[in-house]
Amino acid sequence: MNAQTIALINRYAIHAVLLLGVLGYVLYFSPKLQEINTLNLEYQARTRTLSQRKAELASSQQYQVELDRLQAEEQHLSGLLRPLARESLVRYMENSAAQEKLSLSSINFTTPKKQQGYSEMEIMLSGKGRYPQILRLLSRIEQNAPVALGVRTLQMTQSGPEVAFSLTLGAFYKEEP
Repeated sequence: MNAQTIALINRYAIHAVLLLGVLGYVLYFSPKLQEINTLNLEYQARTRTLSQRKAELASSQQYQVELDRLQAEEQHLSGLLRPLARESLVRYMENSAAQEKLSLSSINFTTPKKQQGYSEMEIMLSGKGRYPQILRLLSRIEQNAPVALGVRTLQMTQSGPEVAFSLTLGAFYKEEP
């Protein structure tokens, strides 16, 4: 064997050893790389799940904030809606008109309509008085009535120094227990 052949054999031997080393490295680390890849995929899936859950929680927290706001508003409104006693409402209207020196000729009620959580009916008043007195009666009724009231219609007709009026109010109240 000559020197060139020995050098060629040595070179092939070195390549074979390197190739076996690379093959051993790949075979040894290939399961590790697969395990790392599997863990990475699981991590990405878990991250997506956590992001979705975080979005759901944020949405439910917004829902809870809105629900709390609506419940507070409902409590406030239910405080305005008290049970209606027609007799006390008639007395209130008569006393308010008398304090403003108005003469009432009639007070009539419509049949109550049940709504969700409250009832509603109309109250019709008619009478005579001076214009400023009628305005003060309207203000008094809207601000101090024993139930929530709102003006629906107001008709006035001048007859000498006095004004004849016809007033329709909407009354909103809780049903009596």
